[in-house]
Amino acid sequence: MFFTKPLYNCAKLWYTIRHNKYSEVRKMQTIPQISVGDILEMKKPHPCSKKSVYFRVLRVGSDIRIVCESCGRDLTMPRIKLEKGIRRIIHESDKNC
Repeated sequence: MFFTKPLYNCAKLWYTIRHNKYSEVRKMQTIPQISVGDILEMKKPHPCSKKSVYFRVLRVGSDIRIVCESCGRDLTMPRIKLEKGIRRIIHESDKNC
């Protein structure tokens, strides 16, 4: 009798967590592998005269430094913001083939 109440509370808590709509397992997002020399195709174009969407990666870290392929302007962006804007990655090894 002493243990029934705590076990009941534990079972109730387990049931609540198990059947909560917010406790569903989310799909793990894959982290894109970006390395120096890769070319990124972005969703939005750079506002230079040629409206280029291609950028070359210069530095990788928590901030990523990229250069516009048409005008040569370099930008430093936070990694999370940059990853959201990438359409595709053209790896340096893929270009040489």
